Amino acid sequence: MPCSEPTLEHNSWLDGVGTLPTFSKVEQDQSVDWLIVGAGFTGVAAARRIAIAKPDDRVLIVDAGEVLDGSSSRSSGFVVPIGHFYHPRLPENEKLYRLGSDGIRQLRELVEHHRIDCDWNNAGRLIGARAAPGMKSLNRIARSLEALGSPIVRLSGEQVREHTSMATYHAAIRQTESVMVNPAKLLRGLIETLPPNVTLMTNSAVTAVLPNGNAIVDGGIVIESGQMILSVNAFANQFGIGKHRVFPMRTFVSEVEFPTSGQENPAWGITSSERVGSSIRRVGNRLFIRNTAEFGTRSADPKAELKRVASFQLRTLQSRFSGVADVSKMQVANTWSGPISITANGGSLFGQSSDNVYFATGYNGHGIAHGTTSGRLLAELAMGHRSELLALIQSLKKPNWIPGGAILKSGVDAYVRLLRWRFGAEE
Repeated sequence: MPCSEPTLEHNSWLDGVGTLPTFSKVEQDQSVDWLIVGAGFTGVAAARRIAIAKPDDRVLIVDAGEVLDGSSSRSSGFVVPIGHFYHPRLPENEKLYRLGSDGIRQLRELVEHHRIDCDWNNAGRLIGARAAPGMKSLNRIARSLEALGSPIVRLSGEQVREHTSMATYHAAIRQTESVMVNPAKLLRGLIETLPPNVTLMTNSAVTAVLPNGNAIVDGGIVIESGQMILSVNAFANQFGIGKHRVFPMRTFVSEVEFPTSGQENPAWGITSSERVGSSIRRVGNRLFIRNTAEFGTRSADPKAELKRVASFQLRTLQSRFSGVADVSKMQVANTWSGPISITANGGSLFGQSSDNVYFATGYNGHGIAHGTTSGRLLAELAMGHRSELLALIQSLKKPNWIPGGAILKSGVDAYVRLLRWRFGAEE
């Protein structure tokens, strides 16, 4: 067990960012050509595309919190072309794969062009299975990736152990196109390299969106805009987007210190073949684990919740490394949460809610690549452009209808319990 209390709600990815830039708060009425709500990967991608195409237009991004404090900086840092596979034999996978691959391409070009220091790692991610049900899913994923033409490498359990020091996996595949990053450093680099006609303002919560593209900010301040892009993902319902289609969940990450006798520790990352399984990354002498999700964007007792999660995630890692490493050295340093948007069938939402308001949400936990592509394509839609990729994202299947309120929460909680009962070995 840890010898000291972890730091709760501190995002460890920020430790490598350095001194954070400061941005002003919206404190008076103003008028802009373009208003973008949300400073995550989607919003920043949209702002970049608009600003380059329209250098004389003023583009304003507003965010409710501090810079880099949103969910985009709080993930595990896996940048993947496609996540879990809801329709392994249908063209939907091809669409998602093309859109996600384009997001990775965009990010790679920006990182290389602007020399963004974000610990970009092309090693790919491992997708592993620890029990028979997980192996069935792993084989399905492998077939799906091969059908898409996505390169994979199959690994035995012994090869996984040699690579990760974990002896609890039966097998894995390496999805070679996936990338690992420090998400906070990546987002900071993207923000700092935005064109000069983009302004970012923080700690400015939008409380109302009007159909004409104007917005009301805390304190009744009015921002008039010609066009608005809502890139708020898990908070879409609060703006009337995706009700009965998209719902929020918060996921949790713990940073666990794991010093190892001066050994060189290669960076690696492994996710589960099942949605309830663990995502684990190694960065030097640190492990990052995500394997817990709860309904909603906030907890009634966040401190108690984070303590419970930290303890559970530490036990998970101790179990994974038991017998091959001295797990007594493991200590939870930080635990934090971040909200994501989920749909019942893996569909997503992209389009217009009125003549001047555009939105995208429903990334199902894979928002770095897909959010980047969605942001760029939202900008193109709003500017009246047409492209093959835009037509592709508009043709994606839509989320199934879901109930609301307490019924939805009860249903989600029951479904998560069912998954844990069926696939608990993968946690």
